[in-house]
Amino acid sequence: MNNIIVITGTHARHQYFIDRLAECFQLSAVFCENFIYPTPTFQTDKDQNNWDWFFDRRDEYEKNTFATHHDKSALPPSTTLEPGEIHSEQFIDRLKELKPDFIAIFGTSIFKKSYLDIFSPITFNLHLGLPQYYRGSSCNFWPIHDLRIEHLGATVHQINSGIDTGNIAAQKNTPLEEHDDEQTLAGRTMQIGVQLMIDVINSWQEGKLELTPSKMVGQLYKISDFKTSAIERVRESVESGKLKKRIAELNSQEKLK
Repeated sequence: MNNIIVITGTHARHQYFIDRLAECFQLSAVFCENFIYPTPTFQTDKDQNNWDWFFDRRDEYEKNTFATHHDKSALPPSTTLEPGEIHSEQFIDRLKELKPDFIAIFGTSIFKKSYLDIFSPITFNLHLGLPQYYRGSSCNFWPIHDLRIEHLGATVHQINSGIDTGNIAAQKNTPLEEHDDEQTLAGRTMQIGVQLMIDVINSWQEGKLELTPSKMVGQLYKISDFKTSAIERVRESVESGKLKKRIAELNSQEKLK
């Protein structure tokens, strides 16, 4: 029996990741890292309003899209990891005891050398982005921010000492629909990515998994880059119709190919 372990976060999208994998595979263990996303100090009421606009919309979207996934029958008990615990010797020792064959991760902290030295060959990350263009944090946000949504997509890659630079196991662009907004685009990228992880695990189980080195290294975005000014730009694109106009342009170009 293949020993598959999941390491992810604690939000609705992370639970969706767990649920979908558990529907398809028998998971040996699930670890959920309780990462606390930092909230900035707001300089103006406008900054707070923009921040709330984005996260209220995201919470509502994820509640309707991901939190309705309720089949827990195949889930093993999950273990919550407190901030920093994912880097501890105790966690590494626990993984050694479990003897994993495949580790699927999504939305975790960046692993350190003590983990990589042992588990990097069998650890595959779901990155909600195309690392040839966007690496790091919130990479299903930045293509929308830049109106470069032709570079919106998901990737499953083997992890290494870099950030989203490992060999690629699967990748897919996000299809664009006429009535999309910033949340549906980000959410569809998530759904595509989870299916990619399922496909990768199936290929691995069948002995057919092929890895491809990434030929490009995209710009790296950190959590600290996610500022209210970036949200304000996305909000303006959504409310002015720029985002929908860009979607229409790209879909028209696609039809002409």
